[in-house]
Amino acid sequence: MANNPNWKEAYHRASVATTIVKGLESDISFETGTIEAVIASLESERVTRPPKSEVDLMEVWQEHLAGKRPEIERKHLRGMFWLPEISLTKPFQNYIANSKIPLRRSAIKGFVGCVLLKWNRIPKQDLQALEKLIINQSNTGYIEKVKPHLFHPEAIDRTSRVFIENRCTSGKLIEEIFGIPASGTEYSETVIERAGLTDYRAILSADRTYRNWFYEHVLRQSEKKTLVKILGLVFKELGDDVPEHVKDELKDFIILHPSLGDPRLPAKEPNWLGAEEVMLRVLEWLSEGDINVFFNLFVSDKTDSQGRKAFWLRYAHRVRRTRVIVAPNDETKRQSLKNKDSQLFGKFRYSETTAFVLDFGSVKVVEFGAAGHACYIYESKSGWKLNDSKEFWKTCFTEKELKDRDSASQRLTHFTSGRRRRWEQEFEQKLALYGVRPKSASHGYY
Repeated sequence: MANNPNWKEAYHRASVATTIVKGLESDISFETGTIEAVIASLESERVTRPPKSEVDLMEVWQEHLAGKRPEIERKHLRGMFWLPEISLTKPFQNYIANSKIPLRRSAIKGFVGCVLLKWNRIPKQDLQALEKLIINQSNTGYIEKVKPHLFHPEAIDRTSRVFIENRCTSGKLIEEIFGIPASGTEYSETVIERAGLTDYRAILSADRTYRNWFYEHVLRQSEKKTLVKILGLVFKELGDDVPEHVKDELKDFIILHPSLGDPRLPAKEPNWLGAEEVMLRVLEWLSEGDINVFFNLFVSDKTDSQGRKAFWLRYAHRVRRTRVIVAPNDETKRQSLKNKDSQLFGKFRYSETTAFVLDFGSVKVVEFGAAGHACYIYESKSGWKLNDSKEFWKTCFTEKELKDRDSASQRLTHFTSGRRRRWEQEFEQKLALYGVRPKSASHGYY
């Protein structure tokens, strides 16, 4: 390092260096002085030069690695702290930690200088190494007090930028730079969080490889609270104009994510506590998909001449869960779906038409695929059998259960003739009685 013309420049960036060691208690002593004295000297403009050595320190270090020199003299160690080729390597850090050698102020300054130079050469940082060196000097475990200062925003920003620019795998950057486990560390999670919050627009990229990298190595590796925060930013950025491929990719990702999962399923509901705003947007997208599946697959264009699909899509934002109850003669259609085994599908024992149940919370609505069937509306506080969660999620149904006139609060037809109002107006009016209103044309609600 003494031969590197940039080594003085490192100390003019002392504001970064001091954040590495601030927060340590002043009673952590070195051979001379305290941490406070080291910080003070780092903040001064006076440059401390590396100690002179009459031997080739790299050669001494290589002899140690080869087993020819088990113990390294203190005078040589002091110089090695100033050589990034040695001091930033894991074997050297382990040697210092295991030997319990107290660090002089000069050694700390040399090591900090090496870290700063490493940032300058390849904009990455090595805070974990310094953490190990300093913490190993104390038996009282200051790790929790040190962490906030080791995770300096400038250091995190530098590393996350490199992470994004090089599209690193989740652990590769951390493991190669720090020589520590690739995942499950607080530092790697912090870097990934910053990358996600900085680069969340990646999901809009036309480059599918880029999008896949972001899903796999940022979103999937993020902690739940970070993932929810990133998804919130994504939804806010996109508004209502969301490309279909983005919807599909995000839905698939969220449903398969172990910390979130499908919010429509009872077993996954607890995962969404504290993330209700994001959950509602996810439910809207999932409900749009459910409505499209039912009307595109189980209802022919001729049968839906009334425009029922377009009508219910305006209510997708209010749907909390759905079920498609498949008729025996429609089973081959269900088998064509990639999620054919989903709990969202039930079966009719005997029926010639597939049914669709939409749960709005305050009411549940039952539509049928074939023409000639009325639409049934059941209040959630009524005695309708499917208001019980176990009954709602069971596998097999009868058509009579879904056409329970005694429990239904409304039985509506999709019939329009003469001067009668269009059926949509009547449906809107009835649903509004239960607080269920459609999305307006201007993307608002009324």
